[in-house]
Amino acid sequence: MNKYVIICLFSFFSFTSKAQSLKQATWQQQVDYVIEVKLDDINHLLAGDIVITYTNNSPQTLSEVYIHLWPNAYKNNSTAFAKQMQENGDLDFYYAKESDRGSIDQLEFMANGMPSVMKPTNNIDVVSVQLTKPIKTGEKVTLSTPFTVKVPKVFSRLGHENQDYFITQWYPKPAVYDVNGWNAMPYLNQGEFYSEFGSFKVSITVPDNYVVVATGECENELELGESKIASDTFPVSSVSTKTLVFKADKVHDFAWFASKRWGYVTKKIRVGENDVLARLVSPEPDKKYLNAIETAITYYSDNVGVYPYSHATVVHGELKAGGGMEYPMITLCDFLNEEVIVHEVGHNWFYGILANNERRFPWMDESINSYYEAEAMKNGKEDKADINSGIMMALVKDNLLRNEHQAIGTSSELLTAGNYGMSVYGIGAKSIGYLKAYLGDEVYLSCMTSYYEKWKFKHPLPDDMKASFEQTSGKDLNWFFKDLINMEGKLDFAISNNKDGYYVTNKSSISAPFPIQSKSTIGKKEVKWYMLKSGESMLISDMNQNKLLIDPKSETIDLFKGNNSSNAKWQLKAFTGADKPETKEIYVVPALGWNAYDKMMVGVGLHNYAISDKALQYYVMPMYSFEQKVITGSAGLTYIKTLEKPSQYIEFGVNAKRFSFLNRRENLVLSNDGYALANYSYLKVKPYLVYHFPKKNLRSQITKNVMLAVDQVFFKPQFDFISNEVLPGPFFSKSRSNSFITLTYSAKNTRKINGSSFVGNAEYGRLTEDVVIGKKVQSNSGLDSFYANQGTNVNGSDFAKISGVYRYGLDIGIQDKPLEIRVYGAVMLKKSNSDQYNNQLGGYDKAGYYDYKFDDYLMHRNATYGLFQNQINGNANASKFVGPISSSNKWLVSSTITVPLPGKIPFKPYVEIVLFDDIATKNWNSSGTKFIYNVGVEVEIVKDRFEVFFNLAQSSDVTNYQDGTNGGLIQSSSLSKFTDRITFVFDLNNLTPSKLKKQLKLF
Repeated sequence: MNKYVIICLFSFFSFTSKAQSLKQATWQQQVDYVIEVKLDDINHLLAGDIVITYTNNSPQTLSEVYIHLWPNAYKNNSTAFAKQMQENGDLDFYYAKESDRGSIDQLEFMANGMPSVMKPTNNIDVVSVQLTKPIKTGEKVTLSTPFTVKVPKVFSRLGHENQDYFITQWYPKPAVYDVNGWNAMPYLNQGEFYSEFGSFKVSITVPDNYVVVATGECENELELGESKIASDTFPVSSVSTKTLVFKADKVHDFAWFASKRWGYVTKKIRVGENDVLARLVSPEPDKKYLNAIETAITYYSDNVGVYPYSHATVVHGELKAGGGMEYPMITLCDFLNEEVIVHEVGHNWFYGILANNERRFPWMDESINSYYEAEAMKNGKEDKADINSGIMMALVKDNLLRNEHQAIGTSSELLTAGNYGMSVYGIGAKSIGYLKAYLGDEVYLSCMTSYYEKWKFKHPLPDDMKASFEQTSGKDLNWFFKDLINMEGKLDFAISNNKDGYYVTNKSSISAPFPIQSKSTIGKKEVKWYMLKSGESMLISDMNQNKLLIDPKSETIDLFKGNNSSNAKWQLKAFTGADKPETKEIYVVPALGWNAYDKMMVGVGLHNYAISDKALQYYVMPMYSFEQKVITGSAGLTYIKTLEKPSQYIEFGVNAKRFSFLNRRENLVLSNDGYALANYSYLKVKPYLVYHFPKKNLRSQITKNVMLAVDQVFFKPQFDFISNEVLPGPFFSKSRSNSFITLTYSAKNTRKINGSSFVGNAEYGRLTEDVVIGKKVQSNSGLDSFYANQGTNVNGSDFAKISGVYRYGLDIGIQDKPLEIRVYGAVMLKKSNSDQYNNQLGGYDKAGYYDYKFDDYLMHRNATYGLFQNQINGNANASKFVGPISSSNKWLVSSTITVPLPGKIPFKPYVEIVLFDDIATKNWNSSGTKFIYNVGVEVEIVKDRFEVFFNLAQSSDVTNYQDGTNGGLIQSSSLSKFTDRITFVFDLNNLTPSKLKKQLKLF
């Protein structure tokens, strides 16, 4: 399977709880098939008969045979496959029409001609056929049954797209019986397959104008020629039919593909003394892709073992289980490029010929094959950059920092979606290169070819590969096969300077080898491999070495390279990049900014954010405001400490920012330039600590964390008084500093069906203000009032409150569009002297006023005009009402229900209901209502980031208040227009590199 789309699930099915053997038995079952099947391309049905000859070579007598009926995986939403798709966020099958689903039925199993009972299991795609007579060692049983397959639309592997057919995992197939007993398993989209070797004779009847390609050799002479021109459209099916016969030996699966519009091109490839036919089948066959097939066939034959089959066919068609999916001699690719083709054709060796149990040990196929794919594509160019691998390693490092990495050897159904890609394909492939570097090219080549020759067509398990490699190399490889493959944590080797030389330490949890490159004072370089136990150090005291470098060619999986060099030097680099062990990079970026008060800001940013995260990260971004002629900007530092349990870590950090804003408390001040708006600057410093709770397992969709933050906000006026003796008002703030301590608990269930989240805050605020007090005096003209300076005073107050937001997405049968329920509640434990810090209702011209901790990045904080006066905060605001409707000193509750509309319409109607403690006493509440409501339409441009809300109807008391009646707003501030009641969310807070990277869905 290709590594582009990776999904996984926890184990749904197991027949045994005994410890699993990692060493295969010396015996092996044989399963031979004769299948006749006919395609009904009107109703998308397969009608067939199958005869299975099952040979029991095991030492046990068998009274039953477990049979995979994998088309039943597509029957309903309760199958293991369906549950997996839901868990991984793919809801296409969940919402599929009944007519598009699939199944297998009309089964009537006979054993040696006698009716047999099918015993159900916990999964409808696995049954146990009870044998009328147990089969002893060396005996055979003939199982036969008719069957009918309803071919689903393509949701995974088996399926059809119009009248293109992709027939895989389609027939009743016995599970593997090996040293571990029955390996019966339900069909999953990820976590692939394990099947018995045998022979196939398959007769396929289709309308005469279909092209059919399959596993095995076509016995119909002249049916498949050297080339065929594709059709632009789907022609009408021929009335006449044809029956094609395909035969294959020493294979464990059989797949076939059919279409009336496909064409193909071919090319003969010489492999040893044999010719292999490369065939590309596609609606638009292009000969250039035959070269990729040749690359795979020749490279793998030279470096693993000779390709044993007569053809290698690639089909370009529909697939929803990755970029490609392999079957013996034939592979299906959703899109064509060299990497996908080489990878899928390469699977013939590991998935096809060695045929490991990929559900349990995916690394034995995918990791090894991904390594060889990358090597084959180098075409002898050893220095060719592997961008894909570089990205994979960066993501693995990020996971290691946050304790979300899973071992390469983890069973596929236990891996998370991302880890299946990063652990199995990414660091798993690099680990094979690590083993090769340690053994050396020649020894490794001998190990792999010997392993292949000994175990081809025999289902090796991990200990079999280990024993073969150890026998050939003569080395103890426990460090790789036992430790490295099953390592959950990081591999990390470090160098530190010492007066006697250099200390080299293994900071990993396992013992492992590593290379050190030494450079002498005369420039001579030498590389030598060492082995250190976990936590062990060694001293290199040769002072002729003026530079030591661990892993100079990045051959190990030590991803934490900041401590790999004895004399790393600081270096400035533009923008960002990949960190290197010999340098300590500081990245430089240009910085531009704008807000309504500072106007244009220009500066420079310094940071250490690279492609992969570090435990300690920082950025400093100073800018110059041409309007205010001051330095503005922001800075941040975070440190991550990994703990013991899955997904458990602590994050320490501090953020700071300084910008200008309009102080809403002082509208006009008398300055040297006359009366002006009271512009201030603020400096906000926020140290914080976040504890991320561990998960029971990494597949859990529930995340929880608790954060303790201290927000310290300092204010400074950006103007001068005319005279210290004359003030512009009865009191004036010379300076203020506010402190807030907030404890936040967050819990989120990220499931796509009925997902939910809760954020709760407990907050204490201390407000301090240096005030200049003035006494009113009248001017001679009588037109202006002035205030004599009477001295200063320090005012202080505090408040405390708790608040929370709960969100729930209720599935109502519209894909990716749940009914959204939001409940907000707040209780003042101690009210503030200023309404700004109490429970506020009404968001008009209050965007920055309510953001008193200056958390948000706002283009126009405290706007009193224009577009940004209608901005609200989607997380903190109680509702979408506008205007200073209420300042509740006790409690406030609001509830919003947003209803999705089907299709691609971005409009979503909503209704809000708000209650608060003193609603009955409000002078505008003439009707005595116990609650107020607001009905409108939301336009979702970017979910939770850019949303617009149109208030269409609301409680009449609120409308009268906004219009200026019922003791409402004065005429100059009334909200009588429809546009006055439009609000919007514009959230810029998550546009940081680390947060954006976390949101990427690469697997």
